[in-house]
Amino acid sequence: MTLSRLEAELPGEKKAEVAEIRKTLQILTKEFRKEHLSTTMLLSDCARFNSVLLRNVLEFAQTGTITYSSSGSCERQTNSTFVNLQF
Repeated sequence: MTLSRLEAELPGEKKAEVAEIRKTLQILTKEFRKEHLSTTMLLSDCARFNSVLLRNVLEFAQTGTITYSSSGSCERQTNSTFVNLQF
């Protein structure tokens, strides 16, 4: 049974209460869908960013670190390690 059908079967005052509850539920459901979509998009972007970051960190650990000059050009420093492997 849906709220619309229940609303149609109820008398006056109860009918108005159910109609108000149905409208509130529709508004909350719409907001929830919007929040769910936003959260899904955020998590997707985070996963993509983490994947790129991890791939680059592992690549740089093998080939050296990268620094940037004041002009924005990339310069690799191959004489130092990215991660200290001593415990």
